[in-house]
Amino acid sequence: MFSRIVFASIFSFVMAGPGFAQDLRLVSQWPDIAPGSFGVTGSSLPDGRLILWNGSDVFIQNAPGGATLEIVATGYQGDPSFVAIAPDGYTALLGPGFSPMVYLFDTRTPTDFVAGSEIAAPNHFSGAFLNQDLVVMDRGLDDFSASELVVLDLSGTKGD
Repeated sequence: MFSRIVFASIFSFVMAGPGFAQDLRLVSQWPDIAPGSFGVTGSSLPDGRLILWNGSDVFIQNAPGGATLEIVATGYQGDPSFVAIAPDGYTALLGPGFSPMVYLFDTRTPTDFVAGSEIAAPNHFSGAFLNQDLVVMDRGLDDFSASELVVLDLSGTKGD
């Protein structure tokens, strides 16, 4: 049930796309979908700004309710499945859908992707932080026959 709720929430956010942003006048231009990706996903930061990921670039809104999304980092390749914000309010986890890895991203000091910085993870559809180090993920089986919830421990993968 949890996975259906999470998927429905993510699907609603992703599918809302440009119309959602224009209707609420959050941003003047929604990010284009990166080649090889199927959507744009994101989350909100504690200060009310949006963080979005299009399968290559990471965008952060210039101010809460601001009209501009600024590219703050690039090179985070994958089909965006989720962006989860850790309890610290600045660590983001980018999950490329049905991929065996995730990216940790520091919104305070954004940096372009560096090869080798990705974190091994089970194939997944969605994820959410349980605490600063633990992430629950909806893991899809390789044959697409089912999914299950797994917990990924990020302790030891962060530099701070």
